[in-house]
Amino acid sequence: MAQGLKNKKILILGGTGLVGKNTVTVLLDQKVKNIGVVGLKNDKNWKFIEKIERDKKVKIKKYKNNLLWPSWFSQSSFKKNTKQSNVQLKNFLASDIKKDEVKKEPLYKIILDFCPDYIIDSINTPTQCSYAKFSSSIIEGIGMGSLLLLRYYKILYHLLSYDFWKKERKKINISQYIKIGTTGIGGMGLDIPFTHGEEKPSLSLLKKVALAGSQTNILFAMRNSHRIANIQEIIPTTSVFQLTDFNTSHKEIDGGESQGYALEEFRLLTNQSQMGVIDAHELAEIIIKALQKGKSPYNTLEALAQSGVACSDKSLKMRSRILDSWWQKQNKSAKVSVAHGNLGPKRTRKLLFELFILLDYYRVNRKDFWRLSPRKIQKQIKDKISKNSSLKEEIRLADMRVLTSPPKKPSDKYIDLSTKNITKWRKALQSLGLEKKDIPAQAGDILSQLIKKYHELKHIP
Repeated sequence: MAQGLKNKKILILGGTGLVGKNTVTVLLDQKVKNIGVVGLKNDKNWKFIEKIERDKKVKIKKYKNNLLWPSWFSQSSFKKNTKQSNVQLKNFLASDIKKDEVKKEPLYKIILDFCPDYIIDSINTPTQCSYAKFSSSIIEGIGMGSLLLLRYYKILYHLLSYDFWKKERKKINISQYIKIGTTGIGGMGLDIPFTHGEEKPSLSLLKKVALAGSQTNILFAMRNSHRIANIQEIIPTTSVFQLTDFNTSHKEIDGGESQGYALEEFRLLTNQSQMGVIDAHELAEIIIKALQKGKSPYNTLEALAQSGVACSDKSLKMRSRILDSWWQKQNKSAKVSVAHGNLGPKRTRKLLFELFILLDYYRVNRKDFWRLSPRKIQKQIKDKISKNSSLKEEIRLADMRVLTSPPKKPSDKYIDLSTKNITKWRKALQSLGLEKKDIPAQAGDILSQLIKKYHELKHIP
């Protein structure tokens, strides 16, 4: 399997950190030739990267960028005008990131330059977002830290999407992304005595733990998204130290971002009754093995998928009974129940109404639906709606209107029964093979099939 990595281009985010630089070492041991490292400009560990280049006689692509903070942001300059600067930063972090804005981000430019096959992300994002000094307000600091984390993953979601690069017409194909996560407190509880010098959980500690959990859930949602890189998260639940090649002449023992520890501090923290320890080099080997195999027994996201309570056969049978019973009562009473607008975007409501009306016509006029012109279908549907008081009331309660000509501006407020939209719906339903079926499923089930096929509501008529 090591041979499989040899010719791959691997980008390491946070590659100058403790885990990152050990990952570089393991990759070089595996004869990987194309390695890119992203780290902070003033990180002292760039000297280690330069040394390993000399020792191994290799060239590593180096990118000195801060991927977490906006490029225009400077904590030192912001302290001079805290109130105004905090408002400016908050508004920036809270604003939605459009695809065009992603192209301004340092990570976009790095990926475009390096064209990685795999990305290993060893940036401790929850900790950095938790401890960022935004203002003296604890409440504002918690909110800003969360926004910073969310912004990072909004950007990453686009950059790991195959469709993003396809639309950009760039030959970028990131097939794997591995995140080195954190619990925030190792494997210990909230009574951990080593963080913030207290034996009760502080707000700062809880914030770090909360953001660590948020990160996992965001990655889980990204992993389950359509046409995206294979995403894994590996979380050490212990302290991480540089044990391999440790030189006893050193005054401190390297704990990465936690800086150095004196001998007795190290002895206390790494005792098995406390946080314990894993060698950063051993952790890097676990990461590379996960990269080689495309999966890992330590992948938290896979464990979450396997342990979650999923859709059951028993509940699906109950669902079928409820739907059958409701459908029979609805047929007897001629009552209509389509959409109340509680499912989220207005487009969902619009699509359900259009499907319901078209399928209602289809059941009675199957051959005509495929044979007649959209204009004739439209006329028959319009007459049918005018005689259906229950449907008209449902449309009124949903605060919608029926249009038989295209709206001047695209809007999800209207049920579009224009000839143009009927033509689009016929093509969409044909793509599901409905012309071969006598009685299609109901609107909700058909829409679910279309969502599965097209993945986004905007791609459905």
